[in-house]
Amino acid sequence: MTLPLHPTGHRCIGQGGRGIRAAFSCRREIYNLQLIGILGCNLAWGLIDCVLYVLGCAFERGRLHRIGYEVRAAPSPLRAWQLVAAELDELLVRLIDAHLVFACSFPAVLPFLLFHEPRFGLRVSNTIPLALLYYLGCRHALHTHIEQALVTPAPDTR
Repeated sequence: MTLPLHPTGHRCIGQGGRGIRAAFSCRREIYNLQLIGILGCNLAWGLIDCVLYVLGCAFERGRLHRIGYEVRAAPSPLRAWQLVAAELDELLVRLIDAHLVFACSFPAVLPFLLFHEPRFGLRVSNTIPLALLYYLGCRHALHTHIEQALVTPAPDTR
C-alpha cells in the first residue's frame, strides 16, 4: 500500500481508510490546500499592487505639482515651454517602454496562435524566451567584456 502524499510530502490527514473513498478524500484535501495557497498568493499580490498603485499615484501627483510650480516660476515663457517639452519627451519614453514590454512578451504568445496542439504550443512558448535570454545574454557579455568562456561552451581541443 502506498500513502497518498501532499505536495509537501506529508501524509493526507483526511484519509479515513483504504479504498476509493479514502483516495478521493485525500485528493479533495490536496486540492483544498492548493486552492487556499493560490488564493493567499493572489491576495498578497493584490495587496502589493494596491500599495504600489497608491505610491505611484502619490508620486504622479507630486510630479505634476512640481511641474506646475516650475512652469509658473519660470523666468520666461521660453523656459516654461522647455519644461513642458521635457515632460512630453518623458511621456514619449514611457510610451516606447510600454511598446517594448509588449513586443518582448509577444513571442511567447505567438506559438499559441500558430499551433493547434496546446501542449506543443506551450513547449514552443517556453523555448522561445529561453532561447532569447541565452542569445541576449551572449550579446550582453560581448558588450560588458565578460570572458567568452563564461557564456558559451568551450571549443573542442582534440
